[in-house]
Amino acid sequence: MVFEFRKKRDGENAVKKYYFDRKATELEECIIHYTLCFKGCFAEKICSMGRSVAKDGNFIFVPNNNTTGQADLSLTILGKSIKVEVKCKWTRDQYQNKAQKIYQKQIEKAGGIYLLVREFSEFKNWFDNYIKNLNNISKKI
Repeated sequence: MVFEFRKKRDGENAVKKYYFDRKATELEECIIHYTLCFKGCFAEKICSMGRSVAKDGNFIFVPNNNTTGQADLSLTILGKSIKVEVKCKWTRDQYQNKAQKIYQKQIEKAGGIYLLVREFSEFKNWFDNYIKNLNNISKKI
């Protein structure tokens, strides 16, 4: 599926790409490429770590001013805001911290969707069912 998309987009210069979900960064890439490249939705990685700055010959960490506990990915699917927290099942980062749980409640209270994803197949099943349900609803109207 990926190669066919790349072949259509890049022609003879298409390169096969293999996807894995054994690390959080790989899982994030799978989710972003699936929603953005293959399904025409919007997806972006949220970077909220801050940065290191050189000061007087030393590096100091400067936190950013983003919301504490923010999800890893932000998706927009047919106008709906979806936040995705990646907790890869193959790594030791398995649980949400307190700030992430508070953020989840805020998103859901505002009518957004918050997902906790551990592997790509889990996300793909959710996404495909979500789109299918939206299509079924629009057919009834």
